[in-house]
Amino acid sequence: MKILKSLNLSLFVGVAAISMASVANAAVLLHEYTFSGPGVTDSVGGVHGTLENGATISGGVLSLDGVNDYAQIGGKLIPSGLNAFSVTLDAQQLSTQTGFRELISQGVTSGPGFYIGEHANGNIRVTDQFGGIGVSFPTDGGFHSYALTSGALGTNLYLDGILIFSDAAQLSMTGAGTDTRFGSQFGAIGEFFHGNLDNIRIYDGVLTESEVQALAQVSEPGALLVFGFGLAGLGYMRRRKAS
Repeated sequence: MKILKSLNLSLFVGVAAISMASVANAAVLLHEYTFSGPGVTDSVGGVHGTLENGATISGGVLSLDGVNDYAQIGGKLIPSGLNAFSVTLDAQQLSTQTGFRELISQGVTSGPGFYIGEHANGNIRVTDQFGGIGVSFPTDGGFHSYALTSGALGTNLYLDGILIFSDAAQLSMTGAGTDTRFGSQFGAIGEFFHGNLDNIRIYDGVLTESEVQALAQVSEPGALLVFGFGLAGLGYMRRRKAS
């Protein structure tokens, strides 16, 4: 009986320790931009932004013309140095573009600079540290969910809840350069995105795969792929937020 009680106590302590560790390592939402109002409002962290060169908010999304407009945030949302973080956002490209374009950016060239965007060759690219990842940028005109996570165990990029890039290296971002932007590159580089952005969130910590899938609002991405849906198809299967 004493042995049984000892085993039960050990099991309880072990489960409690795992639960406490999970809570301690949970990603915490720091900033959120859902574009539900007239301005570029951070509903969580209070780091608001401004609409530049004619960028608009309409129908609950940030609308960008791809010519020269973007949203400028009044601070740096991505932590500098080796700090665990996650970035999630929804993007809908409305036309085929030439050259480079960015969904989100921060910093300065070779800082290394931070960005998630499209390479001139049509592939997704992620920061100066990694560059192009060899996966096509979605051009079907639908909304797609992007999630970048980086921590001590490495860096992952998800598209519509599916892991499309993984590297053992952790991102180490510079504290110098331009504050965070939505829809263009840092500095005077340009690289403007033509389309809509929504649900931009920054987390302190690394989101789990299941958390990423929940945010992407994709119920069973593996099952969809089995039935012949590619990454482009998943964009159409996603449920858009209620306006």
